[in-house]
Amino acid sequence: MNTRTQPALLVAAALAFAAACPTFAQALDSPSTTPAQGVNVPVDVQGDGRQQALDQATTKSVKAILQLDSELKTQTILVETINGIVRLTGQANSAALFSRAKDVVAHVEGVKSVDNQLVVREVRPQ
Repeated sequence: MNTRTQPALLVAAALAFAAACPTFAQALDSPSTTPAQGVNVPVDVQGDGRQQALDQATTKSVKAILQLDSELKTQTILVETINGIVRLTGQANSAALFSRAKDVVAHVEGVKSVDNQLVVREVRPQ
């Protein structure tokens, strides 16, 4: 099976299941949290996959900008975007690079806000 057709088949199967099961359809239509875990489930605010595509494009742009920055490209920075909110995880070698990463990413098109969770691990010469 072609890997490009798999997502379409999954969507079709989910829609068929939703039509057959009204409770499942209601769950798809409303944002939810998992009370036992207290974790917010990301919601596609556009409703048809457009937000996910926008988030993927934003993540790609942020990664490209980080690689173009001579100081930030040497840091271990992972990027995740959900509904325009970019989360940075990994580590920075100084507080200055921690701040720089947030400032650089905040100016990328598509970024609504930056959740900077980088850990600062100062490198000391030996």
